[in-house]
Amino acid sequence: MQFENLKLKSIECGIRMMPESNHWIVKNRKFHIIGVELGGISVHDFGFDKFITKRNSLFFYNQKDDYEVNIEERGESLSVHFTTYEDIETDSFCIYDGATPEIIALLDRIITKCSVAGGNDLKLYELFYRFCNATEAARKKTYSKRDIRMADARDYMDNHFREDDCLEKAAEASDVTRRRFNDLFKKSVGITPNRYIVRLRTEYAKQLLAATTLSVSKISEMCGFADIYYFSKTFKKETGQTPSDYRKDL
Repeated sequence: MQFENLKLKSIECGIRMMPESNHWIVKNRKFHIIGVELGGISVHDFGFDKFITKRNSLFFYNQKDDYEVNIEERGESLSVHFTTYEDIETDSFCIYDGATPEIIALLDRIITKCSVAGGNDLKLYELFYRFCNATEAARKKTYSKRDIRMADARDYMDNHFREDDCLEKAAEASDVTRRRFNDLFKKSVGITPNRYIVRLRTEYAKQLLAATTLSVSKISEMCGFADIYYFSKTFKKETGQTPSDYRKDL
């Protein structure tokens, strides 16, 4: 069953959440999660994909998908936890700027009614289906030709981020100017292409620092940084530690 055809079994709860921790891992859930990020910035890493949710992001986390959360900036989110009669085959997704004021107001009504009437009220179910329909409409609108090109560009960057000309080739393959590519990529993914590359290189560097005895200079080269000084400066900005200190603390 795809997301747009979901058959609601129960609504477990509606939540207003301000995270207390900056990092946690979610595994083996018995419910799906759908909701809106009202503020803040968080990274949800699913392995097969990575979402960077920010203000007005509209998200769906499939019960079958485990993920890791890293909070970059704390902010409030609204969400509903629910179950369905059949498994949902659609992977987890995030729609940047998909939460219109109308969608947020509808979700707020659902959460308020959950706290008053519990999870088995017929009016609550009606509101929930309206919210899911609005989410599906936003999802279809988001996955236009432009966004598919940006998804392909991100896939290319995921595989070629260590190469010096990665951004140029990704933009060229998208058949848009570099400036236009930057604008479309940021709107689709939530951050600029340059920032996305930096994060990929930093994550790869962290893996090499943890799993090998290679020198910091060699790791800098393998990750695609121009020189060790830029690597150290960038790594510290991203993680709060120099590469050497990061390795010592492992």
